[in-house]
Amino acid sequence: MIHFTATHKDGVIAFTNQSSEDIGRLETVNDSKIIFYQAEDKYQFNLSKNKIEVLKNTEKIDEFERFKNLGSFQSKNSELSIKGISSWKGGTKLVDRNNNTLVKLNNKSAWIDKRIYEFKTFTEVEPYQLAMMLHLHIQGSKAKTAIVAASIAATVVIVINIFN
Repeated sequence: MIHFTATHKDGVIAFTNQSSEDIGRLETVNDSKIIFYQAEDKYQFNLSKNKIEVLKNTEKIDEFERFKNLGSFQSKNSELSIKGISSWKGGTKLVDRNNNTLVKLNNKSAWIDKRIYEFKTFTEVEPYQLAMMLHLHIQGSKAKTAIVAASIAATVVIVINIFN
């Protein structure tokens, strides 16, 4: 098993391996475009609600499509899927066609988002796949946080109305 860490700082997410060596950085350009830099390569993710187009140095190398309402994505060019994006259990995972976990991604702290993310890889994967997983994980976490906040607010309003 190989461990990677991604740390969000100053608008950039830096990826390091278990030896603390830099393996790349992820930058958000806007809501529909993020870029992952690795050595001399530039991976661009063109995002839409239901599709992610992956370019390597301007050449399209993969495309992922949403295949469930809560955000799982399936590659059109391989048998890989990214699952658990909006999951309450187990973090975000990159899985093969047999649902075997290839990579598992979690926040370093389960209680407070310190903007440090940990990957556990069970096989060799492309670093850009880690970057795409992380982007989807962060977006899913934002959605989950909004749901929790809305649920808490609704509960508070109900309690206030009951006791007033």
